[in-house]
Amino acid sequence: MSGNQENHNLEVEDMNKLLARFGIQATNLYTDAKKLVLPKETPIIGGLRWAYYTGNLLLLDSASRAKPRALVMNDLNQKPPKGTRDQAGCLLATAEPGKGRVVVVTDSGWLADWAFDEEGIGGVALKGQDNREIFRRLTHWAAHAGDLKIAFDLKHE
Repeated sequence: MSGNQENHNLEVEDMNKLLARFGIQATNLYTDAKKLVLPKETPIIGGLRWAYYTGNLLLLDSASRAKPRALVMNDLNQKPPKGTRDQAGCLLATAEPGKGRVVVVTDSGWLADWAFDEEGIGGVALKGQDNREIFRRLTHWAAHAGDLKIAFDLKHE
């Protein structure tokens, strides 16, 4: 699930009504576009480089039956090349309500052709990223696809 692009499509309130079912809420705290090298131990997408194009932070309710988890926390040591907003918190989350799986990120710019092709937008082009592979792995995980040969374990602690 993706939503709430800053300065347009401002559906935080409506999106949060749906996200509440998964123990996740979007905030109005933002992090500017930056490339994040994900730690190797990150489930599903570890070791990949994510060109993150600006979005809200996510809050997780650890008491939720949907078992929300932070998959990517913002690494404040990796700075945005342009812009000053760089909030500590969750940028990408998962949940497992019942037998289903949900992936939540608050902005879909990282899935745009201009991101995949490393052309960028707004004067920011994040080069050397693995966004297509990150998307492929996340969609396979969410769909319970059996052909995904990546070892990971997201059991609720």
